[in-house]
Amino acid sequence: MSIGLLYACYATAQAQGFREPAQAGPFSVRIQRVIEGDHFDLAIRMVTRRPRSDIRTRFRLANVNTPSPHADQDCERVFGEEVRAYVRQLVRGVRVRARDVRRGRNSFERVGRLEVGGQDLGELLIEKGMAVPYNDSTRNPERRTWVCVDE
Repeated sequence: MSIGLLYACYATAQAQGFREPAQAGPFSVRIQRVIEGDHFDLAIRMVTRRPRSDIRTRFRLANVNTPSPHADQDCERVFGEEVRAYVRQLVRGVRVRARDVRRGRNSFERVGRLEVGGQDLGELLIEKGMAVPYNDSTRNPERRTWVCVDE
């Protein structure tokens, strides 16, 4: 039985805040590693000062939060592993593109949307109940946390 059926995991969405301007894209993406359902190591082919250069970066899906397979809570860790496995299977062998790319909270991270086979990955994860909306503004002081409760 899926841990998603055993526990209801939820997070709160925060108020709207400041966001830096984004480069619209679409940009071709090569996913090197799926870290969590909303975190990736990837190479983005962007137009920069050098034409057609690949930027290798940590990437976070904008406006969604998924449970972490690295969490301290057992319920979040198990559900996070399921979400990560689903995303890995979903992106394998499919064309992936990035849109609305901007710098994240950390200097080494970029934030944006990923399109997998023409679908927005963040919206797909929310529809499947594997993610919740999250305001990823750089001025949002709230941490991304999940609380697991018995149904």
